Amino acid sequence: MIPNLDANAAMRETMDAYSDMRLHSGSVQYKAVVDWINALLVQHQINMTNCGKDKLADAQVRIKQLMALRASMVDPGGASTGYTFD
Repeated sequence: MIPNLDANAAMRETMDAYSDMRLHSGSVQYKAVVDWINALLVQHQINMTNCGKDKLADAQVRIKQLMALRASMVDPGGASTGYTFD
């Protein structure tokens, strides 16, 4: 990967890659990835009930990241161009 310091070029590359990914949204493989992300979400939510207080914040961040990833794959409108996290 070559670092890209041009914000506009980086945004174009991101949106091109996202558009290419969404072309496969009806495929079995795409649905399998969404199912895998759903399983990871459940796993991390269950982990939150058992982890120590010191690990809770990290678990919450991972859940937010997975939710954002899943939303970018399945929600109408898809990926956000703004901030992902609070």
